[in-house]
Amino acid sequence: MLSVGRCQSAILAMVYDRCKEHFDFKKSKYYPILATFNQNGVTYVGKWEGEKQPTKEVAERIAQKVNKQPGIITQFTKIK
Repeated sequence: MLSVGRCQSAILAMVYDRCKEHFDFKKSKYYPILATFNQNGVTYVGKWEGEKQPTKEVAERIAQKVNKQPGIITQFTKIK
């Protein structure tokens, strides 16, 4: 005999949905785009925050397009 109730049924449904998502997950490779910046004698690495690039060719094309171009920092996050 199974016990079901208004809380237990909802929680079991959430567990089932999460388990299904886990087993249905498909790995996909993408290529991150990194750039090195130098501003006022400080060098740092920035990471592309746009959509993930599924092919190496597209990632390289974006990197070539912005290479040696000036940029403006509009926002930054300090990681501890």
